[in-house]
This record gives sequence, structure tokens and C-alpha cells, in this order.
Amino acid sequence: MRYKQHKIDPKPRNPSPTITPEFEARRYAPATDLPKNIEMGKKPVTTKFPAKVQEILLDTSKVRDRSAYIRRAVLEQMRKDGLISESYYQGFVSNHKQQN
Repeated sequence: MRYKQHKIDPKPRNPSPTITPEFEARRYAPATDLPKNIEMGKKPVTTKFPAKVQEILLDTSKVRDRSAYIRRAVLEQMRKDGLISESYYQGFVSNHKQQN
């Protein structure tokens, strides 16, 4: 039995999308949990999580600001592993406490 071959649409659905300034502002919103003097990386670092962890991270009633939460966890682990200095970590933590 041969499988039916699906045709691929050769034309993109929206060949010239309009990107408004409002969309751009939301798309690349600044990280409000970081001190002003810390420069953000140019590309995001992404990773997959186990299903149960992902479920918790995506639940806004449990984790209000997912990016800030993950950033804090990674920075704390990097401090414990000796990859960042205690003063760098404390500068980050003190900025976060001021905002909450």
C-alpha cells in the first residue's frame, strides 16, 4: 500500500508580515529582574525540562515570572559551582529583593 503524498504549499502564508513597534517592544522586553548595569546576552539559552518540571514552570499560579525564576536558579547554581563571584551574585540578588 502506498501512502498518499501531501502537497506542500509553495507560497508562505504571510510573505511580508508587518511588525509594529508595539510588537517589537513586547518581543524583546528588557529583563526587569536584573540590575541596570548588566548587559543581556544577544541570544536566549533554551532547554527542555522533564514534563512535571515544565508543568510547574508553565503554571503562572506557581511561578509568576518564569524567566526571572529560571535566571535566579541558574545564577545560584553557578555561584555554588564557583563559576561567578559572590559579589556578582549578591548584586543580582539585592536588585531582585528591591523589586519585590
